[in-house]
Amino acid sequence: MNAPTGGPRVLVVDDNEMLRALLERILLAEGFQVSVADSVDQALGLGAAGFDVILVDLRLGDRPGTDLIAELCRDDPAARRRFAILTGAAGVDPVPAGIPVVAKPFTADSLLSAIHEVLRAAPGPDAR
Repeated sequence: MNAPTGGPRVLVVDDNEMLRALLERILLAEGFQVSVADSVDQALGLGAAGFDVILVDLRLGDRPGTDLIAELCRDDPAARRRFAILTGAAGVDPVPAGIPVVAKPFTADSLLSAIHEVLRAAPGPDAR
């Protein structure tokens, strides 16, 4: 689902349907344009490289979220600055250095803080 044009574009990649819906509601309420995907392949099919922020779960059903990071950074190493990681296993799963982490369970404030950290750190995809 996409929000009306206006705010930064955020792609949420998580294989839990209820969590995707919750994240989408929070982000839409804050004025972001939101698209959702349940897998790395679906995210790539949505043109993940064109988003301002990519919020990806580390543990997805098909492939780990780090595969999405690796694929996008292969063509554009600066793309890693547009990622935030969502994980229920903080401290257990290896997290790529320098990428903001949102630990599950999360608060809306911690989620938005990570999103804004990404937006401050990286130019949008159109700035390349």
